[in-house]
Amino acid sequence: MLLSYFDDLGTETVDTENYGLVNRDDFRKLNIEFKSMIQKNIPGLENELYLDKDWLGLPVPKFGFVSSMEEHPANVEAAKIGYIPKKTRKKISVTSYSIEDETLAADLGYGIQVNVALKEKEYAVLDLITGTIVRKELEQLINSADYQNQQDQTAKFEEFNTTVENAKIDAKEEFKNLKMYQAIEARAEILATEKWMKKQGDKKVN
Repeated sequence: MLLSYFDDLGTETVDTENYGLVNRDDFRKLNIEFKSMIQKNIPGLENELYLDKDWLGLPVPKFGFVSSMEEHPANVEAAKIGYIPKKTRKKISVTSYSIEDETLAADLGYGIQVNVALKEKEYAVLDLITGTIVRKELEQLINSADYQNQQDQTAKFEEFNTTVENAKIDAKEEFKNLKMYQAIEARAEILATEKWMKKQGDKKVN
């Protein structure tokens, strides 16, 4: 707490897509691990944290940050049709011990689904990939003639929502191709094993 009263001696500027070249301190930092929660209170070390991103993969400014940036068209459209954006979940669903034959998997009880908590770097990467793909897909949608000529707001909402959900699926598939996903799968197997053993224990009790 004492360190938080000192000035930040090591500021850094970043070139952002929607704000231009600005001070990194003007943006909110991601902190979901204990170490980073401490870092965010220490001047200078705060800059080492990942920038927090919104649902479109754009950095979130700190409260009170003044900018001439215009609202992104996807946000404007979401407000018009009543769509409420959702941030990337900090857990990812993984199926462990799955096999190709779904029928056989069902018979043997293989394929254990678990929710794995993401580490900060993993979440930052997934959040950026997801937001970037969602933003690009929505830009293409709302600029299309078919969407602009659609008068039914309910139909627009459904098309908007479907585009977002499909983009999230594509983002997860892209994320699964990264090397860091192997560590998530390893943690998923541990959780799946614990879940299976608990299930076997419950059966013995019954």
